[in-house]
Amino acid sequence: MPGHKTFHLLPHLRAIRASTLKPKEKYDIGLRYDRNMKPEHSITGGRRGLVMLSIACILALPSCAGKRLWLNVDAPAVEDVKSETPVYTIYAIGDAGLDNAQSRTVIAALADKALDDVHPGMIIFLGDNIYPAGFAPPSEPAEHERSKAILSFQVEALRAYHGHIIFIAGNHDWNEFKPGGLAALQRQASYLSSLAHPNLAFVPRPGCAGPEVLSIRDDLIMIILDSQWWIQDWTTESGINDNCDVSDRHEFREAFHKAIETHQDKQIIVALHHPLMTRGHHGGYFTLKDHLFPLTKVAKWLWVPLPVIGSIYPWYRSVIGHPQDLRHPRYRSLRDAILNDLAYDRDLIFLSGHDHNLQYLLDGRHHFLLSGGGAKQNFVANGRKLQYGHKAAGFMQLDFFQSNEVQLTVTEVDPSSGASTVVVRKTIIR
Repeated sequence: MPGHKTFHLLPHLRAIRASTLKPKEKYDIGLRYDRNMKPEHSITGGRRGLVMLSIACILALPSCAGKRLWLNVDAPAVEDVKSETPVYTIYAIGDAGLDNAQSRTVIAALADKALDDVHPGMIIFLGDNIYPAGFAPPSEPAEHERSKAILSFQVEALRAYHGHIIFIAGNHDWNEFKPGGLAALQRQASYLSSLAHPNLAFVPRPGCAGPEVLSIRDDLIMIILDSQWWIQDWTTESGINDNCDVSDRHEFREAFHKAIETHQDKQIIVALHHPLMTRGHHGGYFTLKDHLFPLTKVAKWLWVPLPVIGSIYPWYRSVIGHPQDLRHPRYRSLRDAILNDLAYDRDLIFLSGHDHNLQYLLDGRHHFLLSGGGAKQNFVANGRKLQYGHKAAGFMQLDFFQSNEVQLTVTEVDPSSGASTVVVRKTIIR
């Protein structure tokens, strides 16, 4: 039976660098369609009602745009900073693959925090490191140079950081989940290696699913997965699974659960691009604006009301699902392969991106952290399991202490001013 391998962090990262060279919950104004439940807000009610609703939405753009901060954790949401120094810190940033004001201010704020650390740690980029279609080939010179510039900025802004820097793949890194995805991953991994950062690695190796088990401390491991590997059409990717420990989805499931079982006495973080729980668009949640004014997705000024017609796309995403949505059978099968058979009476932390916002969801003792506010922002719907959620730019931080406590810090960043604010500082594991 194929299994996972456990690697001590520093030697393993050096080896990787060398190898890369060759779901009834209440929610806010958002609507979610489900075969088994009715939406709590109806957009029906006659032409006059639709007109009035359209006018009201225009007059209340922030509400219709879904920018509300959801803070459902027990007070205080912002605890005092602990007096003891963490034994390890993980900074998580996702979907940062654009050169824009948001990505630059978020990475600068992250650097301001991380560069002051005197204890061991890691910065992990949670995928979609280059929009829109990963690392472009040399045959597209302008896009090729833009790809290099985006990665160079991400790495150089953090070069003085003494800890490890990990990049994982997202769907956009796989050539926007189209044929040629593996080649785009190989170009990205090769260019990152050329930047000659001693503690930087692209994990797992392009074309392999993982699970890569990184031994961070004697009592702490990270399991890294390439979630797009599961969703991608393998028939279009020559060389996928070559020289990998796992070569099919059944083996992947077995290896992942074997890794969990082997390290059950340790604190485990699972890092993958696609969240296994989300209250954003990829979970099937949309605002009234999305239903009534769909053309604003094309141009922000196109406030043309298209009731009913405008709901076709959100309905499709919520009921049928794009392959990148949790409602889609392939994505659901990934979630089930990971979550089914996991014990809910032990703490597990899942780190993801994908939806362009910041979320913390709690299901039993499984902590789902979504840090996708690197370069874009989109809607978050409230719900019973949502502890914190916001359409905002920013990043997340996990501090691990000798007492085995784990503290989550969420830092939001204003892209226009660069000002950063801690909105959550909470001990999530005691």
